Amino acid sequence: MQIPQLESALRSVPYLALLGVRVEEARPGKVVLRLPFMAKLHAHGSVLHSGAVYSLAETAASVAVATHPRLSARAPRQKSARIKYYAAAVRDVTAHAEVHAEQLGRLLDGASSEQSVSLDIVVRVLDARGEDIAEFTAHYALRGR
Repeated sequence: MQIPQLESALRSVPYLALLGVRVEEARPGKVVLRLPFMAKLHAHGSVLHSGAVYSLAETAASVAVATHPRLSARAPRQKSARIKYYAAAVRDVTAHAEVHAEQLGRLLDGASSEQSVSLDIVVRVLDARGEDIAEFTAHYALRGR
């Protein structure tokens, strides 16, 4: 999916439009999304609200899974997620998500298209200086269609 198409698709989701999520990089199975540091997203102390950071990371994981060509024949369902916050965000943040080829090879090689498989996607959330803000992990069940 091209960046303009992906950005348009994200903006069509009212909540993501409210957050102002922007696409920095996109290719099949990999995405970098930006969350701008805006006053309407602040928590107390003029930092980005942790819920906004979580939403950005969760969206990045979902986009990475949804755009990977080897997963197009499967129906992804997020089963659980967890996040570790390392620092308060006081500037724009980016979420970096990727489905790694070797990870898929271990999961899909030998699995029939009807079998369910599980996949964990780790998303790094960084500030503009490249400092770690959070690490998000989403657990997906990928069911054959």
